[in-house]
Amino acid sequence: MKVFETRIELLNYLNKNLTIAELGVFEGEFSKEIHNICLPNKLYLVDLFDGYFGSGDKDGNNHHYYYYYYYYVQLEDKMKIMLENI
Repeated sequence: MKVFETRIELLNYLNKNLTIAELGVFEGEFSKEIHNICLPNKLYLVDLFDGYFGSGDKDGNNHHYYYYYYYYVQLEDKMKIMLENI
């Protein structure tokens, strides 16, 4: 089994023009890397995008709550702009 040091190394290993799904998209930063490096035929972006979620730092401090739908709208706008620049 091949083990990759980074996610970018994995993307560079993959063939171009594949159908790819990313599970756990959040703000879409890695989605852009997938799109730019792999040039996928289709790219499915999957996340909950519903309700609220909380997150803190590695020690459990600085906890904040976020509304998922807000991130969905931002991601949708980012992806539209990215696709217009192809």
